[in-house]
Amino acid sequence: LEEQITAQSILYSESKIINIIDFNNLKRSLLLSLQLKEAGKDFIIVLNPVKNKRLKINIKKLSSILKREVVLFSNGKKLSVDIINCLFKKTNTQYIDKLGYYNNFVEVIKIVEEKAKKVKLAPFFCAIKILEEDESILSKLRLNNDELYKISEFKKKNNISVSSINKLRFDFIDKILDECLYDNYSCVGYSKIDNLILNKFFSIIFFILISFIVFYITFCLLGPYLSSLINNCSELIISLYLKPFFINNFSSFFTSFIFEGVLSGLVTILQFLPQVSLLFIFLAILEESGYISRMAFIFEDVFSLIGLSGKSIFSFFMSLGCTTSAMLSARTAVNKEEQKRAIFLSPYFICTAKVPVLTIFIAAFFNGKSSFIILFYLLSILIFIFVALLLKGKSKKCEVSSIIDMPNYNVISFKKVLNIAIKNGLDFVTKIGSILLVCLILVWFLNNFDFGLRYVGNNTKLKSITIFIGELISPLFAPIGLNNPAIVASLLAGVVAKEVILASIKLFNCCDGSELISSLRDPSSIISFDSASAISFILFSLFYLPCVSSIVVMRKEIGGKNTLKACLIQFVVSYLISFLVYNLLKHVKLLYILLCAFVFVSIFVISNRYYKKNNCCSVCKNCKINCCKK
Repeated sequence: LEEQITAQSILYSESKIINIIDFNNLKRSLLLSLQLKEAGKDFIIVLNPVKNKRLKINIKKLSSILKREVVLFSNGKKLSVDIINCLFKKTNTQYIDKLGYYNNFVEVIKIVEEKAKKVKLAPFFCAIKILEEDESILSKLRLNNDELYKISEFKKKNNISVSSINKLRFDFIDKILDECLYDNYSCVGYSKIDNLILNKFFSIIFFILISFIVFYITFCLLGPYLSSLINNCSELIISLYLKPFFINNFSSFFTSFIFEGVLSGLVTILQFLPQVSLLFIFLAILEESGYISRMAFIFEDVFSLIGLSGKSIFSFFMSLGCTTSAMLSARTAVNKEEQKRAIFLSPYFICTAKVPVLTIFIAAFFNGKSSFIILFYLLSILIFIFVALLLKGKSKKCEVSSIIDMPNYNVISFKKVLNIAIKNGLDFVTKIGSILLVCLILVWFLNNFDFGLRYVGNNTKLKSITIFIGELISPLFAPIGLNNPAIVASLLAGVVAKEVILASIKLFNCCDGSELISSLRDPSSIISFDSASAISFILFSLFYLPCVSSIVVMRKEIGGKNTLKACLIQFVVSYLISFLVYNLLKHVKLLYILLCAFVFVSIFVISNRYYKKNNCCSVCKNCKINCCKK
């Protein structure tokens, strides 16, 4: 979005432009200079300080070729006197400012020339943008069908595409640099350490190692310690000072509201804060050091298969910690379409809020075996790939970035990292935290009042609004083994935050944390499960809907309509998976039959493909194998 705003302000501004470019990577940096010339803009070129003293260039020659003032920025002064002098020099900018590849587009320039001048744009620039299928320029020029047909024929005849136009630009830049005696003997941003970090095999191992360190410190070592410290301090203050005061001076209704509604919500928000802050600290460290660009580069080819760029790994990496922050980080996407897909896919990863639900149920029904936890994580990745391919198939545009800037490794500024962590922490408390608090109070209200607005409390004759809604929609969940109204009510509460699911189960089963695991297996409990329904519940609770804070962020980033669509897709996918797994587990023979059928079909398809590829002797007009053309 910021790139689009910048491009529009440059295109329609009549001010003189200072184009600061990287001396250490002129081939990449001069691309913008050529585009400014194509647009007929008045600008000067400022070369930033040279980091490598062996790099040299003939500045006068560069200035004469580009017909613009070129200045070497003086690092010792805040603003070079040469730059100020150049700003006041008049530049003879014309609409037809010929470049080395100008003649390739003369035919199209003649077609658009008149209409381009009417909208005060350079014909050369308009011609290139139309060939690149820029919708904003096409809408402004309003070309008729005859003109569009001529341009289309020109494209077909000369095999013009975005990549071919960029090749012409970079070929011209190469000629400029050769003429200006530019000696760039090294790869910019490349370090000896990249032999390991960008290695074909070790890059993934290094990424997994970094991920493990980040998540171990955030969610196993420092994060839980800080969260438990906040929780213990809060409980101590509440039990020693606040609770006795409220019990002695206020009614049970008001006391319940303060402790179960407001204070429990505040403690929940503060418990989130250490993990969120630590994640942003590590993320800032990785970005400041220059590793984030390497990470995007490593995953570029893999993610292009599902219509995303390598930059998306940044968001999905954060999804394992907090889906809300992952959605916010999707702003770094190449375009709006990719941002939307990244936000759609973020909730399919198992975030830290879902981990307590997973671990409690694994402990209750599978003896706490870590292999089952890994299995659910792998399953989440498979579901992510399935939905990603589904979204790619329905999307009209699946363009991904082809250029990734590779910065040098930098010394980390801890002051900057700390500022980022504080800013994001405050944003979380003020924006996301306030919404979460309101929702927790709403859950308390729904759990403690009936539709007649009578306080339920310990009155067993009255039904809370949550239980009533649970009873109403529980038949919908019967096919997946979750037809208990209390289970449905806990899932409804879990939309606020996934931790609330366990809090709701404890409330219904009237037990504390130490008794929760045994109560889940006890048939006499209000909420209990067998193995099949437990697995169904785990799968459904992991994927059925994002939390409220994520939904709010989603709405702000991609709009209400897309948010509704994303939530609906997620609910349907989770329901179908739970339905399939639950019914297969209930009918084990059917599961064996389906597995055998799957293996048989797979073997048949693979062997058939292999046979046709090696032994095909027929000639088909629409043959996809294409092995026997004569």
